[in-house]
Amino acid sequence: MFRNKEFKNMIIAAAVLTAALSVCGYVIGGMYVFVLLLILGICITAGFVIITKKRYDNIDALNAYLVKVLAGDEAPDVLDQEEGELSILKTNIYKATSTLKHQKELLSKDKVALSNAIADISHQLKTPLTSMIVMNDLLKTEDDKEKRTEFLQTQSDQLDRMDWLIRTLLKLSKIDAGTITMKPEDIMADVLMEEAVKPFEIQMELKEIAYTSNISDIKLRCDKNWTVEALRNIVKTALNIWKAETRFP
Repeated sequence: MFRNKEFKNMIIAAAVLTAALSVCGYVIGGMYVFVLLLILGICITAGFVIITKKRYDNIDALNAYLVKVLAGDEAPDVLDQEEGELSILKTNIYKATSTLKHQKELLSKDKVALSNAIADISHQLKTPLTSMIVMNDLLKTEDDKEKRTEFLQTQSDQLDRMDWLIRTLLKLSKIDAGTITMKPEDIMADVLMEEAVKPFEIQMELKEIAYTSNISDIKLRCDKNWTVEALRNIVKTALNIWKAETRFP
């Protein structure tokens, strides 16, 4: 507080004013008026100093609070029941820091979830990669045509799986970087399903799979492209595991 230049100037001005009024009082009314004005000036100045000190103490407390927040420490609450501009400032600062803290917690959870997803995909990539290495070694020594065809089909399946995993990993990275913008729109559910199934029509025909839809009256609000992409992943997985005796509800 005493390092503040404005505060020093105000104390000097109050002292000069008190002295001037006291001298004037002495000239006009004698020693009694002089002493009275001097005591009154000192009391007013002392009251001003006490009130100002309290205000500066509150500002120092707010400053210490913000330093703790910026340092990432667990800062105490600064709410109080007093009225005035400083109390309003305290409340607003507390609201802002509480919001930032909540957002930080959400971001931390998102990062942990993303890290786990990436680690899981990385682990899943090892399985098809190992399988392909083994298949490649077997192909070098295998002369049987049917076996070679079987190995090549296995490699093709593993390549498809790796392609899907890598594309998923890239999408997760884009989401984390914030480069993907969702554009919600109203769209009928049967339109989404038709677009999701369309790339697999030939594959479904070869496997003698018939597709029917009874959801023409359902409307969804979503990002069309990303929803179709998600549905295609589900359809592709279902086709990969489908067998003649398989029954889906």
